[in-house]
Amino acid sequence: MNQIEMGLRFPIPRFIAAFCRHIQLSPSQLAPNSYSFLLALAVLLSYHDIPLIPYVLMQLVQVKRLGPGKFYLSHKGDHSFIKGNPSSHKGWMSRFFYIKCDVMRDPWRCEMHWRDSAITIVPRTPDRAPSLTPFLEAMCDKSYNAPELIKEDLLCFFKFSRKGAELVGDLDDRMGKAELVKAMQEAVVAPPKKTTKKRKAPSTAEQEARREKRKKAGASTSGVRTEEASKQKLAPTPPTSLSEEALDVPPVTATVGAPSSGKGPEQPPPFDPSKDSLVEFPCPVVATRYICNMAPDRDVRVLRKARNADVVGHFSSNLAAAVAWGGEMVKRLTKAHQKMNAFRDQFDQAMGQHAEVLARLEELETLRSREEEAAKAQREAL
Repeated sequence: MNQIEMGLRFPIPRFIAAFCRHIQLSPSQLAPNSYSFLLALAVLLSYHDIPLIPYVLMQLVQVKRLGPGKFYLSHKGDHSFIKGNPSSHKGWMSRFFYIKCDVMRDPWRCEMHWRDSAITIVPRTPDRAPSLTPFLEAMCDKSYNAPELIKEDLLCFFKFSRKGAELVGDLDDRMGKAELVKAMQEAVVAPPKKTTKKRKAPSTAEQEARREKRKKAGASTSGVRTEEASKQKLAPTPPTSLSEEALDVPPVTATVGAPSSGKGPEQPPPFDPSKDSLVEFPCPVVATRYICNMAPDRDVRVLRKARNADVVGHFSSNLAAAVAWGGEMVKRLTKAHQKMNAFRDQFDQAMGQHAEVLARLEELETLRSREEEAAKAQREAL
């Protein structure tokens, strides 16, 4: 059951069956996170038009032994661009279920007997061996969230699942969304403004390359958008899910200045920390200046071109994300504070008991000395 939750589908995808046939392991011997990792890697390779063959997978994946008959997959070398999987699945081997298939002679297309060791040798180099250098260079500074890459619509789009789900949103936007998982993770300890500064704007060459890939890959399922439509629509509508909106919507936090004399929006007066104060002299004017000057200079050009609905949607979605993260942080701090107070009370109680024991010991010592003096006097009298 845990393997299915982490992306395993039936019939088993051919590239997974070929990979298991090469390493000579049964698919049931692979830990649940291995399927999430393997499918996320397959989505990235398919997006970059790299064939899913054992020769390619064995150069990117290493097989490690987890225990008797249990194995898991991880990055080979210094690569670590797929993250986001759970730390462990305790007792996953106790939740096996069994499938019997009598229709086909070899329904699994791979060996189903268990082995104690795996084959880790890279297969023979094919005649047309694909070059992985451009792919690894593109992955060197990126971090993808594996659960986001194995959503059902993406698995159906790349033919790893046969449920027939439609692709939600544009393929280029979906693939670019997972790259922002680092920014979402850093939002817990850093304000959204810092995350906005760390986010790099795509260059013209990258935009042209993405448009070409979108025309090739997204024509059949999601439909190809024209360049004019892509320019008019800067970002998709923020979804309701917190985990997806934090990755799908670019962080935009600003409001456009109020128009004056019909000449269009003007830049609001700057917020001066040396003069304005939101603590000593709070007022609506100072609060408005602060909010209007929250956007970095690099985002002002994008904000001026955005529609009012997009600005309101981005602000509300990012505000909801910040409130959710802040609420979770306050909740955890409150629990930690409560635990600390409980520990302090227990410590004070233990110290009080310790003081009582010391006082009792002193009393016992005093009684003991008195008894010894009385016994000594009695002996002298005898």
